[in-house]
Amino acid sequence: MSKGIDKKDWNIMYHLCQDSRTSHTRIAKLVGLSKNATTYRINRLMQIGIIAGFFTIIDMRLLGATSYTILCRVNRISPGFIRFLKDHQNIIVVDGFVGKWNMIIEFACKDTFAIFNFLSVLKTNYSDIIDSYELHPDLEWFMIEQLPVELVKEKKVPRKAETNHVELDNAERILLSELNKNSNAPLLRLAERSGLHYKTVAAKLKSLKEKGVIVKFTTNISLYELGYRVYVVLLDFRNLSATNEHMIKSFLASQTNIRAAFLSAAKPRIFIYLAVKDSDELGDFLLKVNERFGSSILDEEILLSSDQWKYDLFPDGILM
Repeated sequence: MSKGIDKKDWNIMYHLCQDSRTSHTRIAKLVGLSKNATTYRINRLMQIGIIAGFFTIIDMRLLGATSYTILCRVNRISPGFIRFLKDHQNIIVVDGFVGKWNMIIEFACKDTFAIFNFLSVLKTNYSDIIDSYELHPDLEWFMIEQLPVELVKEKKVPRKAETNHVELDNAERILLSELNKNSNAPLLRLAERSGLHYKTVAAKLKSLKEKGVIVKFTTNISLYELGYRVYVVLLDFRNLSATNEHMIKSFLASQTNIRAAFLSAAKPRIFIYLAVKDSDELGDFLLKVNERFGSSILDEEILLSSDQWKYDLFPDGILM
């Protein structure tokens, strides 16, 4: 296994991905180790880069936010441009790729003015860098998976989430911001940051989970350090009916190496983030897709991930 990872390490990562706020004492009991040995292993996994951090998955739709995927073709990588994207308070992800599109930007905001203003800034300040782009509002996320591929089992087909708006108070905004930076931050630290008693913090976290705002406390596992390559497969469909969409969801839920998948609102296009260790695995996946849905697929594109400059699934711009 990669970098001397054994079954105990895999089990520890599994529990941290399921709930990164689980105490080391509890994880130790679950994996059959002492607390000190468990803490040592977690620290080691962080030191060698396999655990890249801890964060919180938030359902932004409940906060009135919409996410957008921008496919870009840039003619060069400018440090100033990358710095602008990394510092932008509404940007979730900035990835580099090899393929027709060599950059993907994920953007989230509560009003359309923010995305239009962002595109205007790109045109005004970076038109010499960006050759072309496509804007895709994200209509529905089918899945987000943080577990290492080796630990993923077939998942149930997700139902569409409720989208009733949830209003946050200032303390809840601070809590979500802190939990996004480090989802296993101790209650006392969260209490200090928010100005609340730690028991009030615990009650608010429970309430936010019950309302569906907090989807999961989880762990950022570096697939690269585990020997994976990440591809984005873009599939354009004809006649994407409700029946066909459900069949596709069921298929995607059965594939353990899919890290994320979502449907565009701009056109019947599905974005699939796929983690594989070699080209044979990629070929096998594409073969399965075409065997099941080939008659409905109009076009497909494949992009190979080459860089990741930003990964922040809950940017501060959503809290404003």
